[in-house]
Amino acid sequence: MNVLLERDTPLVVKGEKAYINRVNVDGEQLSITTDKGVERLLSFAELMQLYSSGEVIFGPGAETNRSPKKKRDNCVVKVFLSENEQKDVQYRLGYIRAISQQDLTSLKPEEERTTETISHAESINDENPPSFTTIFRWLRRLRAGKGQLHALIPKHKKKGNRTPRLKKKVEDHMEEAIHKYFLSRPSKKMKHVYEWYLEVAIDDDPTLKEDDFPTYKTFCRRIHKIANYTKFMSQEGFLSAQNNYPSGSPVRQAKFSLAAAEADHTPICSCPC
Repeated sequence: MNVLLERDTPLVVKGEKAYINRVNVDGEQLSITTDKGVERLLSFAELMQLYSSGEVIFGPGAETNRSPKKKRDNCVVKVFLSENEQKDVQYRLGYIRAISQQDLTSLKPEEERTTETISHAESINDENPPSFTTIFRWLRRLRAGKGQLHALIPKHKKKGNRTPRLKKKVEDHMEEAIHKYFLSRPSKKMKHVYEWYLEVAIDDDPTLKEDDFPTYKTFCRRIHKIANYTKFMSQEGFLSAQNNYPSGSPVRQAKFSLAAAEADHTPICSCPC
């Protein structure tokens, strides 16, 4: 998390409300004053350690999207790592040190890299160690970040668009329409269910616009995601679902009724016995 450290930045230190009084960028220090008037001088390293242990919580407005490279006289942006992020960074840094020299500018010989990587994986009981390609990618990121450890923070959670596309009311009405009219007896056609869904949703909240609703194609795709067994049980009943889907999947019928007899090549005795 990128935090803007400047005057009057709110924070909570071990349950006590406080704010930053002044920031010494060159000395890597800052002064914190509590609501009771107690003032304390902390280094950036001490503040990061308190944050990682959960003893410091930054107030609203402290988090920023600014780059940590930009600095001003009484203002600096620092990257604070949570406990899980520190574990991930140390995990990646251990493998980077196993394949590279101490200055991280050159790699160890190939045989030594292999030996060191295997030894490091055994020392931390890592059953699925990363490949050399992955370790090289981590090393490139660390070099691009000029050795700053925040360059090794995993960014999987930031990938893709995780913003909900549909409002909660729209989702609730859609689930209600599917369960009430499609997953019921007698079942309605998907087109009729979709029309009923739009009508009820608009009547419930007139402020909703056309762009707030999913298309008919998206609505059908949501229905198709429902398991066949669930749809069959809701529409035809439990016993019919058990007969057609005994294990939750369709029963495959034999293509040939005499398939079992054809597999038996024993000659048939034609004489009367």
